[in-house]
Amino acid sequence: MPVTNYIRRKNVLNSISSSIVDLSMEDAIKEAGLDFEVGITETRVRLENPYHKIDPVQHPHEYLLYQVPDSFATYRKDTNYIFGAVGSKYQVVQNSVALDFIEQVCNYDRSVRIETAGCYKNGASMLVTAKFPDSLRLTDDDDIDRYLLFTNSHDGSGAIKCAVTNIRVICNNMLNQALNNSTQQFSFKHTRNVQESIMMAVEEIRHTYAYSEVMREELEALRSIKIADANVKGYVYKLFLNSEQQAYMKVTPNIYSADTEIISTKLKNKIGSVLDVIEKGVGQEKHRGTLLWLYNGVSCYINNVANYNSETDRFISLTQGGSYRLNQRAYDLAKSAIKAA
Repeated sequence: MPVTNYIRRKNVLNSISSSIVDLSMEDAIKEAGLDFEVGITETRVRLENPYHKIDPVQHPHEYLLYQVPDSFATYRKDTNYIFGAVGSKYQVVQNSVALDFIEQVCNYDRSVRIETAGCYKNGASMLVTAKFPDSLRLTDDDDIDRYLLFTNSHDGSGAIKCAVTNIRVICNNMLNQALNNSTQQFSFKHTRNVQESIMMAVEEIRHTYAYSEVMREELEALRSIKIADANVKGYVYKLFLNSEQQAYMKVTPNIYSADTEIISTKLKNKIGSVLDVIEKGVGQEKHRGTLLWLYNGVSCYINNVANYNSETDRFISLTQGGSYRLNQRAYDLAKSAIKAA
C-alpha cells in the first residue's frame, strides 16, 4: 500500500474508533495491517544435479537444493512472502517493537497519541507516527507540529529509525533538521541487542520532547537575521554548486545563461525552480527577507515541488534519503550564515 494512501486514510484514525485513545496496542497493530510476524530462514538455491550428465542411469534428471553459506532470507509468516536476503548477523525486529517504543513515550505523556501506522512494499517496510500535543508557534499563524516517527525495513534495505519529525502546518512541509545539543534522530542496525538499544533511546526522545525550546530558539535566530536580495542566489548556489561553479556564477548574469558544459541543464532547472519557490512558494509570505525565509523556501521545494518516482519514494527521500540530506544542508548553511552575520 503506498504510504500516502495509508496516511490519508489513517490520519483520521478517529474514524476507526471514537478516539485513538480507545484502541489498545494490539488493536492498533491490527487496524494498521501490521499484525504479522517476520521470520528468517536459510537461503537455498535450486540447481540441477551435476552427476546426471556423468551417469544419467544412476542419477536421473533432477534438481537439488543447496544452502548458501552465511545467507538468510526474511519473510512474512502469514503469507510466506519473501522480503529479501540478509546476512547471518541480521536480527529481526517485529512490528510490535515499534508500538512498544511509541507506548513507552506515550506513557511518559498520555496526551501523546499514535496518529498513523501502516506498512508498504507488501509489508517489507513499516512506519508508525505519534503526534505530540503542543505545537511550536513562531508567529500567530505559523505553527510547527511535532511527531515521533518510527520506521523499519524487514528486507535488509535500511536501518531502524526513530526520530522527532517537525511539520510546518501552513504548508505541510516535513522538517528533519538536526538541532544543536538535542538528539532528535536515532538509527539502529538489525544486529544483536538492537531491541535493547531501541528502548534505550526512549529517554533521549523524552529529553528532546521536554527541551523542544531548542528548536524554537534556533528558528527564531534564523528569523532575526536579514538577508539582502543579492545574497539569495549565493545561498542557493552554495547548496547545489561546487566551488568552481560558484566562482563561474559570480560573472554570469543568471543561472539559465550558464554554459551547459559547466552546469547541466537539469541542475540549472533545479536551481531556477528553488529560487522561484523561495520567492513564491506556499507559506513564503512569512518571514520574508530573513534566513528562515530562505530555509523555508528550500524545504517548500523538496516537499511540494521536487519530483519523486512515487509517494513511497517521496516519503523515504524526505525521512532518510536525498531530500532529507538537502534539507539538513540548507539548515546548516543558514546557521553558518548566522555566525558570519
